[in-house]
Order: sequence, then C-alpha cells, then structure tokens
Amino acid sequence: MASRETVLNALRGEIAPVQRSPAYLLGIALAAVIMLLLPLLYLALVAGAAYGVYYHATHNVWLLDAVGGGRGRIYVALVAYIGPLLVGGVLVLFMIKPLFARSLPSPGSLALKRDEQPLLFDYVDRLCEIVRAPQPRSIHVDCSVNASASLGSGLRNLFRRDLRLTVGLPLVSGLTLSELTGVLAHEFGHFSQGVGMRFTAIIGGVQNWFDRVIHERDEWDQWLLEVHERYDFWYVALFSFATRFCVWVSRLILRLLSLVGALFVGFLSRRMEFDADRYEIRVGGSQTFVSTTNKLGQLGFAARMVEYRLDEFWRNRILPDDYPALIRSEYDQFSAKARDEIQELLGGQRGGWFDTHPPDRQRIHAAERQAEPGIIELKASASVLFTHFGQLCRRVTFLYFKAMLGDEVDRRNLKPTRELRAEADAAQAESAAVEVYLGHAPCPTRPLLPETDGVPAPAAPKKTLAVLREAHRRVSGARQKVEKAYARYDQAVRRRVHAAVAETCIKAKVVLDPKDFDLSAWTSAAVVDAQRKASYERSLAEKVIVAYEKVARKRLASALQLLNVPEVQQRVQGAEHLLAEAKRLLTALVALREVFAEIVDFRTNVLELMAALQVLSKNAENGTMQSICNARMDHLRAFLKQVRESMRSEPYPFPHARANMTIGQYLLELPPSENDLGLFLNALGTFEDNLYALYDRAIRRLATIATAVETAVGLEPSKRATDVRAVDPEAERSKLPI
Repeated sequence: MASRETVLNALRGEIAPVQRSPAYLLGIALAAVIMLLLPLLYLALVAGAAYGVYYHATHNVWLLDAVGGGRGRIYVALVAYIGPLLVGGVLVLFMIKPLFARSLPSPGSLALKRDEQPLLFDYVDRLCEIVRAPQPRSIHVDCSVNASASLGSGLRNLFRRDLRLTVGLPLVSGLTLSELTGVLAHEFGHFSQGVGMRFTAIIGGVQNWFDRVIHERDEWDQWLLEVHERYDFWYVALFSFATRFCVWVSRLILRLLSLVGALFVGFLSRRMEFDADRYEIRVGGSQTFVSTTNKLGQLGFAARMVEYRLDEFWRNRILPDDYPALIRSEYDQFSAKARDEIQELLGGQRGGWFDTHPPDRQRIHAAERQAEPGIIELKASASVLFTHFGQLCRRVTFLYFKAMLGDEVDRRNLKPTRELRAEADAAQAESAAVEVYLGHAPCPTRPLLPETDGVPAPAAPKKTLAVLREAHRRVSGARQKVEKAYARYDQAVRRRVHAAVAETCIKAKVVLDPKDFDLSAWTSAAVVDAQRKASYERSLAEKVIVAYEKVARKRLASALQLLNVPEVQQRVQGAEHLLAEAKRLLTALVALREVFAEIVDFRTNVLELMAALQVLSKNAENGTMQSICNARMDHLRAFLKQVRESMRSEPYPFPHARANMTIGQYLLELPPSENDLGLFLNALGTFEDNLYALYDRAIRRLATIATAVETAVGLEPSKRATDVRAVDPEAERSKLPI
C-alpha cells in the first residue's frame, strides 16, 4: 500500500488554466433568460388563476339574484356562482402545493469528517489548488456508481460557496488512484463553474416544481376521484369533472414549459460536462480519461446486475454487508468479451436534446484530440485515500439499505459479502447444471415434483443402481425431444390462458387487439379455435412429458436413495449434510404439489383481473368488467389466504434471516390487502415470483445433489442428444463402486 507521502507527492505540477468555451458561454446566456422567464410564466399562470377566482367572486354576485325564481333557477345560480369558486380554488391549491414540498435527501449518504479521513481531505485540498477550484465545504460518500458536485440545499446557498462533493464508494473500489483523481478533478471543474452551477440549480429547482405539478398524485388527487365515484349527484359530478379538467389543462401547459426548461438545462449541462472534462483530462491525461470512462460504464453495468441479485437475496431477508465490494466482484467477473460488448453497447448510444450528459464516444473523441499527458501516474488503488475503507463501506451499505427499505432492515439481515458472492456463483453454476441434468429448462407451469418426501435406504443397492443407470441413459438419449416437448407445452398453456382472458373480454363486449392474445380475430369463434389448438398441442406435448417425468423421477429418487449407501457416502463430500438437505427439499416440494396444481388457473385469473382493471381505467361504467374484477379479486384473495394458511406450518427449506420461517410466510409475508388495490396487486406478483423462485432453487439443489451421486458411481454428466456417445455397459460397470 502506498504511503501518505507517496500519495500526496503524486500530485505535483500545474495544469494550464481552462478557458470557457463559446458554447459554454452561450449556454450561460440562454440559461439566464430561461431562469427569468420560466418562474415568471409559472407565477403568472398561478396569479392568473387566482385573479380569475377573485374576479368571479367579486363581479358575478348578481348570479345569486336568481334565488327568488324557483328551485331549478336556485340550482343553476349556485352552480354558476359557487361552482367556479370551488373549482378555481382547488385549481390554485393544486398549482401552488409543489412550491412548498421539500427535496428528499440522498439515500444512504454519509458526511465524512477530516479527523477520520485526514489523507482524503488533504488530497482533495491539494487537488483543488492544482485545478484552481474552491474547496468543498463537505465531502459525502454513498453507494452510487457516481461522483457529483452540488450546492448546499436552500436559496441562501445560491449566494454562498457551500459546495458539496459526493463520491460513490463503488467508484473508489473499482478505480485506480489516477482514475479517481481525474474524476475528482472533473467535479472540481464543476466547482469552478460557479455561475453555471447556480443557474442549473435554479432552473432545476423550477423544473422540479413543474414535474411535481405534472406528475405528483397524492391525497388531493385521490380525494377528487373519490368525490366523483362516491356521490351520485349531478352537481357533484359536474364539479368533479370541471375541477379535474382544469387541473388536466394546467398540467398540460406546465408540461410544455417543463420541456422547454429541460431542453435548455440539458444544453447547459452538456456544455458544463465538456468543460469539466478538460480539467479531468489535464490532470489525469487523455489515456486515463478513456480508461476511466470505459470503466465507469462497466461498473454501472455491474451495479445494475447486482440490483437483480439483491431481489433474490432479499427474498430470504439477507443482504450483503459491503455493497461496493459486491459491485466490484461483479465487475471482476466480466470476461474480455463481455467488456467489449458493454463498450460496443455504450459506444453506440446517441445523445438526445434533453440529455444532461453527452455520449461517452463524444467525450472520448474530445479527450483523444487534446492528447494531454496528465500530471499523475500513480497506479495504486483509489481506496488508499480512505482510512479503514472496508469498515466505511460496510457502514455506508447499512445506511443505504436502511434508507431504501426502512425499518425492515437491521444488522441481522447483513451477511458477509464474500459468502453471498460464493452462494450466488454456486447458484449460477447450478442454474446451468440443472438444465443439463433435467434435459430442459425448469418449467414453472409443469414442475418436476417428487412422488414422496422420503429418501429411504435401498433394500438392494445394486438393483437401485441399475435403475439409476437405465434412467440416466433414457433421459440423456431423449434430451432434444423432451426439450421441444416442454417448449411446446409452455406455449400451449400460454395460448390457453390468453384465450380464456380474451373470452372473458369478448363476453364483456370489450374490443382489444387480437394479436396480443394470439388470436386470428377478436371473435368467439377465434377463441374457440385457439382453445382447441392449444388443447391439441398440449396433449401432444404431454405424451412425451408424462413418459419422461416417470423416468426422471426414478432417476432422481434412485440417486438420492443411493446417498444412504456407505460406499457412495465415502465418495460424496458432505454426504450426510446433503442427504438431510434432500429430505427437507423433497418435503417442501411435496407440500407445494396442490399449489402448483392451481398455478395455471391462478395465472389465468390474474390476467383476467389485469384486463378488467385496464378496461375500467378507461370506462368505469362497464358493469360487466366491474363484476369480473370483483369476482377475480375475491377468488385470488381466497386462494392466497388458503395457500398461506395451509403452508403456515411447513418449514422453509433454506437459510433465512428470520428464525422458524415457514413456506407460507415466505410465499406471502402478510395476508392480501382487503382495501388497497396496489398492495393487493403487489401481493399477487410477490406470491408468484416467490413460488417460482422456491421451486427453481429447490430443483437446482436436488439436481446438484443427484449429480454428485451419479459422479460418485461413475456415471458421466448428461449431454445433449447430439453429444450422447455410445456407452460400453461393461466398461461403465467396472467404474461403479457397488
């Protein structure tokens, strides 16, 4: 590890002052105009609406004179006078409420202290002197694959040098010191863009207001909708419709203003990025800039892949204790070919008018044209700047997950990243191996479930071995045929489900695109034809699948039974542990047999519900679809409750952060919501995802255990049908230990 003196002495020399480009100065001028116009237009719109309400209240009192002319004229007068006051008042409130909303803090950000990280602060001070930039008032770290320079929050900080530097720890973990120094120089380049940063902050703030007016949906919007649906009076409906229409029009106008603001913010921001790049290029050098840009893209890709893994981890309420290390380990797994493909993908991106950052290829070309050598060449890891870097990463990781998931996370959920990484790699290897073992990818609509949950010792081991050998041979020889049959079966099930959903919609006189449902036309006759073809395709596939499943179950059961034989146990590492694990997994899969028997019906009901909700979102008066929606929700809610109740005492077969976890709790942690539609729909998706994940993980482990047994008795791993070689039975028999 490089010493403190070596690190600080690496920053010696000076860089030529960076002159502002004409494009940057043009961006500042345009931003100044927009900074003045957008707030004025916004406030003028609010003032105009407020004045309209005031004018109506003070100048149209004469409408109330109609009170003496009968009940009908009273209603007209009240609607004509009181109605606009209510509609206008609600409209003004909707327009001004975003002005008082506070911005949210960055999730999982941690402010560093100089006495805890002295080398980092001294290094930053020296780098700021070299690039002639003001020093940051505070340095923060988080778990993003990014670094940023920003002003402190609040209007007063627009006129102060309250600069904040935020560094993502995955960058520190993945970059060299020279590369991170360039990134910091880029951010300090932004620090020197005092006017540009302030204009961007102001316009960005105005644009955030617009975005909230346009997109924010809260209790107020829900209240308007409930008024429209709950009270069946014509004057209430008229008030609701008029208010919602005015809000829609105002949001449409502001959407146009927001697009104008985004256009100019994007232009200025891109100029500022090119300008800041020149600081990075002069400090780190053109070649280092290229390598850093490429590496940032790859680290970003790795972070997105890690996000998918987090979903799998969190199913078991387990999370990595060092998130930056997990991203770095994912990055290290990339092959040279994968890195080239990522670079080709990122290099092919084209910039848009609203983009805040120019495309990587443009930035790289600009760096190569400048051909700067740079002033630092230290190849040490960027983590040398930090004291106790691993501890810091773990601390920020906990803050990040706490900010993302709230009180559900405590330190008991965290597991060493190295162990999680090993488990993830093992699971990935098992995913590839299970297809080899089964002869096809696991099919969730037709899972291979065992007939019994026991693993008895074979009464005649040699006979059991013979059964295993024969089953192994037959499965290996039928791979190609079985793989096609499962694909055919899955497609037939999908068509059958789509036809059922289409039939429901047609009965409700709802017209949709037949192509979305694999239909030739949107008619009952086309549905019947699709159902007939799907049933025929399914029956053909099942002729192959049923015969295969019988042999595959024998193969799996025979292999697991042989794990009880002492001669086999001696050849399988951890045999007793694997045998106990196999028993747990078989018990879980047998318990899920009835659940999987209903899975196609479950999926059909879910899709019918989603179709009904889609129709009702456009036509709330469709009584047939409303009845279908209610019936499907009742059916699905009852099904989820029944599954959760029946599985409440079945132990979950894998490690889980929660002690005594059951399958019922794993599939659905809480009972399905009775009142909240969003929570209910989320429960449907969670249940299906968790069910498939449990089956997939269980069958992977069983296939892995069975493969270990087959290897121990001398059987070669299954191969695709085209790879199956003729086997000499006598030669094979001589390898067997029994």
